Amino acid sequence: MAIAIAIVGLYVRGYARFCRFFLTYLMTVLFVGLLMTLWPDRFYSQQFWILQHVVFDALKLATVLELGYWIFLGFPGAAQTARSTLFLFLVGTLVAVVMLPHETLAADGTGSVLLGALRPRLETAMVFMFTALAALIVWYRIPVHPVHMGIIIGFVPYLTVFTTVVRFLSIYGLDERINTLGPAAYLLACSWWAVVAWRRAPAVAPVIARLQPWRVAA
Repeated sequence: MAIAIAIVGLYVRGYARFCRFFLTYLMTVLFVGLLMTLWPDRFYSQQFWILQHVVFDALKLATVLELGYWIFLGFPGAAQTARSTLFLFLVGTLVAVVMLPHETLAADGTGSVLLGALRPRLETAMVFMFTALAALIVWYRIPVHPVHMGIIIGFVPYLTVFTTVVRFLSIYGLDERINTLGPAAYLLACSWWAVVAWRRAPAVAPVIARLQPWRVAA
């Protein structure tokens, strides 16, 4: 429900064009949720679960790249640093994917091993990329649209705590109790996005508007 409210809010407030990949991510999550609810016998399986999360992770990567483009568009110097930083993380992710154990994956006929091995690498890349984007915004003191900042604020804590930390604790067999908090944390993030999507953006000074050409170009 929170995701649907966020989607409608983005359209009603005219913010959808500021975050197209994020909107696509929300719509995909909502669509997949409907499939699993209406046809659980067909779509409620481990293989489909892994596949859907790989798609979600790919859309999150596209979202952070889109945010980096729009946020730093009016700041050429900071934009160069942001592009270089995100590019390094993308290269690191590509290297991690290429270094997957091909011998083991080749013996997997269903692809579940491949998808299961790919997810942690994508998740780790997203944690670092969203965190790096937030750090660059603070370092360069970039004025950010409330929707863009809301997306980052929703993703960073969730991805950091319930992706990296939980996976680390799983090594010690402590993830079962903490994993029960995952759905609640995701619901909290979606609720936050719904609030941000419906909140009216404050008026900005002309000098700030000139530094945010994406308001017109988006």
